[in-house]
Amino acid sequence: MLIVVPLAVLLTLAVILIIVFTTREGKDEVRSTLYSGGLLPVAVETAQNGNTATCWGYINKSGEFVIPAQFEDAGTFAENGLAAVRTKEGWGYINKSGDFAFQAKFEDAGNFGEYGYAPVKRNGSWGYIDKKGKIVVNPQFDMANPFTKEGLALVKIGEKYGYINRAGAYVIVPRFEDARDFHADDTAQVKEFGKWGVINTKGEYVVNPQFDEISAVTSCGLTRVEKDGEFGYIDKSGVYVILPEYAEAEDFSSNGLALVRKGEEYCFINKKNETVLSGFYRAYSFGSNGLAPVQRTANSMWEYIDRDGASAFGKTFADANAYSFNMAAVENTEGRLLYLNEKGQELVICPENCKVASPFFEDGFALLLWIEQDTNDFYFTLINKKGVVLLDRIVAFRQ
Repeated sequence: MLIVVPLAVLLTLAVILIIVFTTREGKDEVRSTLYSGGLLPVAVETAQNGNTATCWGYINKSGEFVIPAQFEDAGTFAENGLAAVRTKEGWGYINKSGDFAFQAKFEDAGNFGEYGYAPVKRNGSWGYIDKKGKIVVNPQFDMANPFTKEGLALVKIGEKYGYINRAGAYVIVPRFEDARDFHADDTAQVKEFGKWGVINTKGEYVVNPQFDEISAVTSCGLTRVEKDGEFGYIDKSGVYVILPEYAEAEDFSSNGLALVRKGEEYCFINKKNETVLSGFYRAYSFGSNGLAPVQRTANSMWEYIDRDGASAFGKTFADANAYSFNMAAVENTEGRLLYLNEKGQELVICPENCKVASPFFEDGFALLLWIEQDTNDFYFTLINKKGVVLLDRIVAFRQ
């Protein structure tokens, strides 16, 4: 059984433990830093009138509460220094001192985006406010994302997605079955007629809808796509560079190789679809330090290899994850979870009751998930790269 799992699984467990704050249905990429604006919203158990309640507050990078756990829910801080929080009265926004910039009065609320606008819900519909709490786009949508740097916001009416400008006018009328925010290259992935394609900010297709799925990431100039249950890669114009022929495929790593599976074998290919490394029973993509974890046979141990396929460190593991910001979570032969640095040195050894170890974030933090033996309750522990516990018994967190 795989014990060390990717961050996405860890975040899914957080969703199970407590209702997670969300105002959008788009599939955005996960931010690489854990903290936003220097503060992290976490939920902890607090004593209230002889009972235990779960409340949200904000901690700094030392794990200390700078805004006490007092809210029913809480979002991350935006660049303008405001964060959405929920009280018994509803959703409002606080500053980094924990004071309300304007009082709770919304049914739901999202993060501030470009122009200092934030999506809020009132009377069952979503609109936008400015940083003073004034309505700037009247509530009228069934879903609304924050504005992006491209000047557009993804919204939903009924079952269709479209994009508006800051005046609330449609730049691209709602016609898509699914859609994602615009990226820095002024393109967005959208789903129409049951297939995914790519549009520009005028709503024109630059890649016609034809794929069952399309990656939100373009790596090494190529985008991973799925068609009829098989994966391949296209260029920015939508032309196949590698035809769909793989049962599994990952985005290209910075070293120019992508992990794919054909039949029962995992291998690594280059942009010319040439097999560079092959013969693996299981494998993960190359990480930030140019190494990839692989298992050569069903019964063999895991090891790390370089781009030439040479084994690194002279060590093997019961389980292993890809490197993330020069740290990798592994399970040793004794069944203990630990972190390796880029040289393969055991930098952090996790507690015995730790069941899941997340990848490290860019700002140098990771989260451990552990189970309390007496109650089977789940909790998170925040650590730094030295393995120092900054805060224990976190019920949930929000990135």
